Amino acid sequence: MWREIDAGVADVARIPTWAYSQRGAAVLKAGARIAGYTMVAAVVAIPLLVLGLQAIAQTRSGFSSDMAPVLIHPQDARRIAVDVNRCVAPTDVVLASPGVAWLFAANVADFQMAAAVDGRATPHLPGDIPQERFTFDPRYTSARLVVVDNLWRTWGAANVPGVAAMLPVIEAWPKVAEYGALVVYQNPAQPACP
Repeated sequence: MWREIDAGVADVARIPTWAYSQRGAAVLKAGARIAGYTMVAAVVAIPLLVLGLQAIAQTRSGFSSDMAPVLIHPQDARRIAVDVNRCVAPTDVVLASPGVAWLFAANVADFQMAAAVDGRATPHLPGDIPQERFTFDPRYTSARLVVVDNLWRTWGAANVPGVAAMLPVIEAWPKVAEYGALVVYQNPAQPACP
């Protein structure tokens, strides 16, 4: 690559020498060569400098993302996990987002599974999954607890069939815990949490 750049700069540096002395022509050629290298360095260095400064600014002020409104805060997830795990047995069903569901010591499913088990296709699951493929019933009506977060209030309600209809029913159930955007609801048809 540098040979090609050097050859291009050398072509630019070819100036008519008949008008200048030999020494003047050499100085002009050297100056043109330096100017060419400087331009190439600027084209490469300026974007890298801008990206570096942006990374430093975001590190200091916090990274922004279009996903920020639906992300789960780690402290809230840990607090919810303590409350949920205090209430459930390993055979109980808990409906929750995957971002927090892995913290629960129970059978966990998400809202897409709850929709797919009833034959509705979701963005990530087909609608023709046989019910025997599920090791437990992932319907929200079978869950002991349901953990609702902003992912399901916004994206899930708009994109997963059935979630918009499930949420008002679930949100009418008794609240067990709430930390930040995470809210735990107790299914009234299941035994109450101690």
